[in-house]
Amino acid sequence: MGTFRDADVDRLLRVEPVRAAMSRMAAGLRGSAVVVVVPSALLGLAELDTPGWAILALVTLSAWTGLYGAICWIRGLDRWLVVLDVLMTAAFCLFIGELVPAEAISGGASWVAGLASLTVIAAQLAGGLWISVPVSLLVPAALFAGSSSIGVSAANQTVVLCVQALAAAATMIVATRTGEAAARVFTELQAQIRRLEIGRAAREDARSHLRTIHNGPLTTLTIALQLATPHPGAALRRHAAADLRELSRSAEEAGEEPERLVRLDRRLAGLADWHAPQLTVTLELEPAEVPATIAAAFTEAAKESLANVFKHAGVDRATIRLTADGPLVRVTVRDEGRGFDPRRTGFGLREAVTGAMTAAGGSAAIRAAPGEGTTIVLEWRHE
Repeated sequence: MGTFRDADVDRLLRVEPVRAAMSRMAAGLRGSAVVVVVPSALLGLAELDTPGWAILALVTLSAWTGLYGAICWIRGLDRWLVVLDVLMTAAFCLFIGELVPAEAISGGASWVAGLASLTVIAAQLAGGLWISVPVSLLVPAALFAGSSSIGVSAANQTVVLCVQALAAAATMIVATRTGEAAARVFTELQAQIRRLEIGRAAREDARSHLRTIHNGPLTTLTIALQLATPHPGAALRRHAAADLRELSRSAEEAGEEPERLVRLDRRLAGLADWHAPQLTVTLELEPAEVPATIAAAFTEAAKESLANVFKHAGVDRATIRLTADGPLVRVTVRDEGRGFDPRRTGFGLREAVTGAMTAAGGSAAIRAAPGEGTTIVLEWRHE
C-alpha cells in the first residue's frame, strides 16, 4: 500500500473531498443558470420599454459565470466569491422592473427569480454558514424590495428563497460533518500505516544485523570448530580479515547511492576462496551490472549458500553460475552433496538467503532432496 507524506495529509484536511465536490457543484449550478436564464430573458426583451438594461445584465451575468466557474474549479468556492455572487444577484433583484416584464414578475416565473433561487443554494456550498446564510438572505430581501417598488407582490417568492437557503445550509452541515469524519478516519488510518511501516523497518533492520553476524563472525567460528588442525591460525586470520573487509564495505555502502551500478560478477568472484582449501568453488560468471543494494543481496545469499555447502553438504566442491538474460539476473549455487528436506530450513537459508533476496525485491528458490544435492536459485529482474 502506498503512503502519503505529512504535507499530503495536511492538504487533505484543508481541502476535503466533500468541499471540492461542493465547489464543482456550485460551478455547475451557475453554468446551468446561464443555459436556462439567458434564452428565457431574450424571449422577454420585446416586452421591455428599455431592453438595453436587460442586455447589459445578461452580458454581465455571462461573463461573471465564466469567471465564477473557473475559480470554483481551480481554487474552490471561496467565501469572497459567494459574497460577490450574492451582491450581483441582489442588484438584479432590486432592479427587476428594468429587466423583466411585470407580468412575469407577478407570476413568479421571471429569469431573475430563477437566478435568485440558484444563487441562495450555491451560497451555502462554500461552508461558513454563519456568513453564507445571512449574506444569501440579501437576495430574497432585494427581490421583495425590487418587486414592491413597481407595485408587484413577491411575498411568496421571498419565503421560498428563504426556505431554500436554510434547507441548503442544513444539507451542507450534514455533508461537512460527514467529510470531517472521513478525514479523521483517513488520518488515523495513515498514522496506523506509519506505525506498521516503522515496526516493519525496525524488524528488517534487526534481521539485517543478524544476517551480517551470522554470515561473518558466526561462520568464522564454525570454520574454526570444523578445521582439523589444532592451530588454524592462517585460516582463521584469512576469514577474520574477510569479515572485517565485508563489514567495512557494508559501512561504506550505507552512505552511498543505493542505485549505483556495480559489477556483480566481481563481487561473486570474491567468494571463491572463502572456504579454501576445504571447498573448491567453480565460477561460471557472465558480466553483469546491478544496483549496489541488489549486488549486496546476491552476494550475501550466495555466501550463505556456500557456507551451508561447507558445513552440511559433505562434499568439497560447489559451483556458482551467474547469467544475465535481458532484464533477468540469475545466480545459481549448486553442489552434489547429501542434500536435505527444503521444508526444514534454518535461520541461514530462511533469512540470509530468502530474506536477503526478498528484501531487495528479488526471489530465492531452494531445490533439494536427501541424497540428491542442493541447488539454490537467486533471481532479480530489472524494472
